[in-house]
Amino acid sequence: MSIDTITTIFLLLLFASAEIYRITRGLPATVIAVENEGSLTSLIHGKIRVRLMNGEETSATMDACTGCMGRIGVGSEVRVLKCQDGYNVFLPWFRVGKRSTCAVNTTECASSARRS
Repeated sequence: MSIDTITTIFLLLLFASAEIYRITRGLPATVIAVENEGSLTSLIHGKIRVRLMNGEETSATMDACTGCMGRIGVGSEVRVLKCQDGYNVFLPWFRVGKRSTCAVNTTECASSARRS
């Protein structure tokens, strides 16, 4: 076995173990509000309000990339991970909730639908 093969196997196992850890430690939640929509800080780390499956409502931090890639809006299903500075949002592998950007801005979606 060459060093390239060993390195590839090691990196795949490392990635798989990190993903398994992330999935098993995350709590399912539903987005109920976007707290700082439109502010400059929300371009990097936005604050959203989520309802955990036990009914508790809490604030969570979401990266802009996560929000864009997942098309996160009110009613979207996400997973949150408890960290030192609060909860962080990440996307579950299999989503059930809304995937449309229309969940956040219905007037913009309605006007774009009329144009097409």
